[in-house]
Amino acid sequence: MKSRLATSLASGLAAGALAIGLLSPPEAAASRPAKPTASRLQATSNLVVPLTIHVATTNRAPVVSQRRMRESIARANAELRHFGIELEIRAVEPLREGYSRVTGADHRLALAELAHRDGSVHVFWVERVALDAQDEQNTRVSGIHWRYFGLRKRTRQREYVVVAHDAPLTTLVHELGHAFGLGHRRAASNLMCSCQRSANPGFTARQGRLMRVGARRFLVRSNQPRPRTDATRYARR
Repeated sequence: MKSRLATSLASGLAAGALAIGLLSPPEAAASRPAKPTASRLQATSNLVVPLTIHVATTNRAPVVSQRRMRESIARANAELRHFGIELEIRAVEPLREGYSRVTGADHRLALAELAHRDGSVHVFWVERVALDAQDEQNTRVSGIHWRYFGLRKRTRQREYVVVAHDAPLTTLVHELGHAFGLGHRRAASNLMCSCQRSANPGFTARQGRLMRVGARRFLVRSNQPRPRTDATRYARR
């Protein structure tokens, strides 16, 4: 049976997802400053990308509020919708105690065990993200996109996104950009800048086209494992 926390999270985010879905593109754009026309791409139909959301807990309470998650997903949809990509919540799953800090390779592999290859993007909201334990106190990382290229059968080609509970609202869409094939950019006005981004960053039209292709590829590879050499790769904010 679903726990009370799981039911609460799922129902709360589902209500938010419904509101996001009902918000038309012009209304979404009106909620923030308009972007240059060049950053938009007219798509004939939306590519729906399912999300499986995992929420870390401490003392049986989620480390991030439902409102914060809804706002991050809404921000991502407001950007991706310009390019014919729509995020849709498939499931919300609270994590048991012990997954609130992702600070090393062992932690990332542990999350990979939960990121099943089911055709969805797995998003983990956690309390703390660091590239390794030594960096935990000195380096603030808002999020990572992680993909396993090794030969371990249980985690082969597993892929997911991690977002810190206090990350900026643009972190989720930044990491999804990595998942859909984008690299970093230098301009603070670009969402793929690994920097203190400007007040209203966005994607270029070229990035939008690449993401739409990349999102399709993501959905294909998330169901079809292909072994690679023994290595891992991640992208940080």
